[in-house]
Amino acid sequence: MKGAFMDGWQGYEWRWKKSVPVPRRELPLPLWDGEPLGGKKIILVSEQGAGDAFQFVRYAALVAGRGGTVLVECQSAALKPALERVPMVKEAFVAGETLPQADCYFPLMSLPLLFGTTLENIPTDVPYLIPEPARLESFQRRMGGDGGLKVGIVWAGRQNLVRNRKRTCGLEVFAPLAEIPGVTLYSLQIGPDADQAAPWIAQGKLVDLTSHIRDFADTAALIANLDLVVTIDTSVAHLAGALARPVWTLLHYAPDWRWMLERSDSPWYPTMRLFRQKQPGDWQGVLVEVKKALQEKLP
Repeated sequence: MKGAFMDGWQGYEWRWKKSVPVPRRELPLPLWDGEPLGGKKIILVSEQGAGDAFQFVRYAALVAGRGGTVLVECQSAALKPALERVPMVKEAFVAGETLPQADCYFPLMSLPLLFGTTLENIPTDVPYLIPEPARLESFQRRMGGDGGLKVGIVWAGRQNLVRNRKRTCGLEVFAPLAEIPGVTLYSLQIGPDADQAAPWIAQGKLVDLTSHIRDFADTAALIANLDLVVTIDTSVAHLAGALARPVWTLLHYAPDWRWMLERSDSPWYPTMRLFRQKQPGDWQGVLVEVKKALQEKLP
């Protein structure tokens, strides 16, 4: 969070051993030692959330640069089609499926330590995830010739952890954006909180194409057709950043470590802008700033 990355990455290895540890996926293969791979197949094992997979799959290019053929094991079938759209990923498969033939493996979120990542050398060559052309065209047809600024929004994340609940703001917080002439809001919200959208859809304040979203590759295709994404700290923020789409991320007063402190940009995503709570729970104050910034984007 403070930018002392080398100390941070070493400390992050304790995630496997803390009081409530991150489950460690161990494969019946040698653990890669970082040496040149010489064409060998390596499995990068995703861990934790979908956003973590999107953020750290960028390292596939560096692993390929050491001569590896990169395969990615992902946490769910919803991730697989999107991760296969990373140019240096030869194949993605879901944990629990038959293990493909490979020579070694490595945890995805330990790669920053292995590659000696500092603030100055974060791999920021974006986009490193490419939308599938057929899906891209499909959403383009559904959106038609909408004029004005097309803005996708996400207002809730998974509610399984306290920190996730603190990141959630609720749809009503976005009301100031619905008042701006020339702005069309699109829902990118999936899951139980998506039902908050029904009154807004009925009133014509929100366009909802999420019934056409089967997985993250569909979400990526929809995002690629938008002018901007405004989202809480959730997987969509990372997906939009990986696609190199303009994305504004709304942060809780005590943000996750990856967003660091005070800064309004992200060293991980060149197209991202951060909007931070100045007081705990003050989403209204954040949206005042977002509305002003959005009005400034309009012609």
